[in-house]
This record gives sequence, structure tokens and C-alpha cells, in this order.
Amino acid sequence: MMRVASRALRSVPSVFGVRAAQIVAMVQRMPTREEARTMGRRRRALLLGMYRPGTGGAPDAIVVFRRPILRASRARRNAHAHVGLTVLHELGHALGLGEGAVSHL
Repeated sequence: MMRVASRALRSVPSVFGVRAAQIVAMVQRMPTREEARTMGRRRRALLLGMYRPGTGGAPDAIVVFRRPILRASRARRNAHAHVGLTVLHELGHALGLGEGAVSHL
């Protein structure tokens, strides 16, 4: 899943390439309760990914949550598509777009 997330981040159109190159892709099993609460989710299983601004010298990151993606996919072959869409959605947030602007992804 990490490979798919990294590939999705590298495949964004060149107009976003400079910003995307400064962001790392990460895979985490599940979001923490705090992350889910911060994102306005009652259930951790509903959060597929998030944009994490870098702090303390760490790079900005797009985090994809493995278990929720697999649950949403219902079939592993669909997981790749969900990962790609989640990465693009979170990249939109990294570029400063609000939820309304990226909600169609």
C-alpha cells in the first residue's frame, strides 16, 4: 500500500509537482482517536487519510489509513483506486483547498 500511495503522489500533474515533491506519503494502520476527533469523525474506521503539516523539521505528509481503506474497498483490487483518490484528496488539502473543493474525490 505504501508503494501505491507514493506512486499516486508522484503521478500528480506537473503543475502541482513542486508542492507534491515536498510531501511524503505514509501508511498507518488506523487513525488514532485524537486524529479521528480532529477530523470530525466519530468512528476511526471512517477516516481514510489525512494531510499532516510538518512540524519540527519533519516534512509535510499525506497519511493513508490501511484498515479503513481496505474496509471501504470491499475487494483488495479496489484498494489501489481508493489509495490514489485519498492521496489526491489530501494533496488538495495540502494545497490549501477546503473540504468542499476536494469532496468530489
